[in-house]
Amino acid sequence: MKLHVLTVPLALALGTVISLNASAQTTFNGGGDWFNAANWSAGVPTAATDAILAFSSGTATINGADASAQSLTVNFGSDLTITSNRLDVGSGGMSMTSARTVTVSSGVVLESGGGDIDRGGLFTGGGAINFSSGTLDLNNDSFLTLSGGTTLTTSATTIKTEAGSLLINGDSSWNNSGTMSVQGGSSRLDIQGASSMFSNTGTFNVTNGNTYNVNSLNGGMFQNGGLISVADNTSVVFQNFSDAGGSIQLGTGSSINTGGSLTLNGGTLSGNGTVNGSANLTVVGGNVSPG
Repeated sequence: MKLHVLTVPLALALGTVISLNASAQTTFNGGGDWFNAANWSAGVPTAATDAILAFSSGTATINGADASAQSLTVNFGSDLTITSNRLDVGSGGMSMTSARTVTVSSGVVLESGGGDIDRGGLFTGGGAINFSSGTLDLNNDSFLTLSGGTTLTTSATTIKTEAGSLLINGDSSWNNSGTMSVQGGSSRLDIQGASSMFSNTGTFNVTNGNTYNVNSLNGGMFQNGGLISVADNTSVVFQNFSDAGGSIQLGTGSSINTGGSLTLNGGTLSGNGTVNGSANLTVVGGNVSPG
């Protein structure tokens, strides 16, 4: 007797299509405690899980243990508070929409591999927030605020900011060793408070073809130890600028105004643009290379 074997595709047998590459997904629907499985649609997230804080689900709180997710989405009406330990978000990154708040307490770390901030967000609490890889997009008139002594670090990260504003206040700081690209014509950076600072040791590109204002209020400081690159026909105006061995590259028809004397300690000033200020240009151990 001849044996016949009937082969049925797995997708047909199950009545659905299976994606072997899709990440598991779980949605937080409220209840407060991140580690309570009952607060999630498919259990507490792991490093292989996409975690979603549902619309209007309140605040998810991480306390008492380390947490992880492959990606994290913070939707409108939802916030995240980390009071102890740390949260590690994988290569899927962290996305926020409609001015959500992420509170990271002092001594606590939020680590993410990139992300997307749409229409604003607030980082506060005095802890450390690190975007260590991938791309961080600030789009749709986003306003990103750092407050409460929070430290934001962007390393090995490409940051793209469109129209909108970045505010650093309350003794907070942004340390950039990645590549930041300012693309929006109406965007600006405000640094408020004597201990608030934007420190650049990476690349700070301004490509908006307009004027980009870095406003310093009550002693806030922009410090450059990396490269500031100003595109053709673009201007950058600083109110309180400090050099830390960095360089400045000016495109044709561009200009930079440091609000006073410009001193380069070991760096390079090059290109075809204009340096505006109320005092002198001093180069210590560096060089000037006009285009």
